[in-house]
Amino acid sequence: MKYYNALNQKVNGAIVKINPTVIFDEGGQVLKHEVIANRGQELGEEIIHKIKNDALPPSSTDLADLQALSVIDAELQADDMPENFTDKIVHTADARAAGGAVTSKVIIQEMLDPVGIFQNWDGTNDRVPLMYQPYLDDTLDIKMRALGWKDTKINELANPLFDFARVTRAAARAYVYDKNAELLNPINGATYGSANKQAADTTGSNYFDKIFNTLVAARGKLGKLTYKPTNNIVSNMGGKFFLLANPVDVWTLTQRNITSYITSVREAFPDIEIVPVYTQSLSGYGKDKIKGESIGITAGTAYLIFVPTAQESLLRVEAVDLDYESGFGSVLTGKTREDAWFRYTGLFTKYFLPADNSGNGLIIQVTLPALS
Repeated sequence: MKYYNALNQKVNGAIVKINPTVIFDEGGQVLKHEVIANRGQELGEEIIHKIKNDALPPSSTDLADLQALSVIDAELQADDMPENFTDKIVHTADARAAGGAVTSKVIIQEMLDPVGIFQNWDGTNDRVPLMYQPYLDDTLDIKMRALGWKDTKINELANPLFDFARVTRAAARAYVYDKNAELLNPINGATYGSANKQAADTTGSNYFDKIFNTLVAARGKLGKLTYKPTNNIVSNMGGKFFLLANPVDVWTLTQRNITSYITSVREAFPDIEIVPVYTQSLSGYGKDKIKGESIGITAGTAYLIFVPTAQESLLRVEAVDLDYESGFGSVLTGKTREDAWFRYTGLFTKYFLPADNSGNGLIIQVTLPALS
């Protein structure tokens, strides 16, 4: 689990081991984010007191504990948000080198597991068949993403209702938004030719028959697509199917009325997971200081996708999935708290999206029938 990443933190060049009892209960389970948030709030207040009292400087362990708790709190809150859907779909690869340095241009084949098969072997001092590193002449640019918070002296002194947990919750919400945009922007921005597009059925005798016929046709098209790295067709590959749709359409798709024999889309297509993609918009707040675009899937459109076990099909390369730093400004600005969250990642979609209309990729754009 990603929460383990925060257990070892580098502070002033040294690795500081976080006390596991802060993170886990006695049964070994990750504590709920409310408990972690409360502990983080207490620790933050203790550190603020120490910083403002030069006789009690915070230790490196204090700072490392706060860093770990803040990262885990944000990740746990993100996991609980209904908008968070990408983690179940994408593959992930850790790009951090032993020394911690990561180049901004990653060679994809270096992120992949080696491949090989068991073969007959005599066992008479001859060499065993070896695995080999897959060859893909592809690179990915990973980018630094950041978000910060700076408290004010007036807020510190005159706002008794302020709770730093709100800031962490906002960071978690922005974290989910960023991961969703990383996937949805390429999907919504792609060009879908006839091989990767399915029109709504018009032959069904009623609305639910039309939905069923549309998805049968879309599933058939998806099965015929060719996955370029292996030149295999989707129907011959192992993996998972997902139907990404607007929540309005998800409600319709989950109704129990398709035919007299098939009572729901889930029953008709048990291997397709229907995923509601909630529209997220952060614009309009803060007197137009927030310029984030609205992301989601338009009602009436859905995307039927296949994610094979092959990592490069949809690969998020993580140098830093989520990191956190905290500090305090100078006395001339009130010595108020400053917090920042960082991501250093990229998403490889080259073989997932259709490059042309030659029947490749792992996605079908589906137009759903209109509800009449």
